[in-house]
Amino acid sequence: SPRSSAKSKMPTYKFTPDRKDYDMKVTSLHRYAVKGLSGDPLKSAHFKPGDGTFEDDRRYALLYEKNSDKFDSRSPEWLHKEQFLCAFTDPKGMAKLDTEYRVESCDEGGTTRTLTVWDRSKGRTSDPLVRSDLACESGRDQVARFFTERFG
Repeated sequence: SPRSSAKSKMPTYKFTPDRKDYDMKVTSLHRYAVKGLSGDPLKSAHFKPGDGTFEDDRRYALLYEKNSDKFDSRSPEWLHKEQFLCAFTDPKGMAKLDTEYRVESCDEGGTTRTLTVWDRSKGRTSDPLVRSDLACESGRDQVARFFTERFG
């Protein structure tokens, strides 16, 4: 069964072009807040110094319970996607879902990180299968229960 986990440290890569005349253009940006779920389009992104990722990209993951001993939330390290519920481990099941992740500031000064999951065949106008604030432990637990019940 999947378990929600905090972001792991990704290995760093350095790209050194073999020539200096590349013309590159960014055509779109997507954030995958929960590893393996749908990406959310972004208008802009700020990279964290020394990290190489933008805010909340792969902040969460659905770690299989059987792999929980491989993840230490106090000192997260990169894990291969086979350790998680995602399109790599269950392509047909994950293709049936559509998700959205929203970060919003609260009047009280806090931040909500809301994950909404819909049945892709019914669309986003249908009632969500689950909607929860991942900033709270109870919200992460609710999401973990949903995916455990649905995917085993």
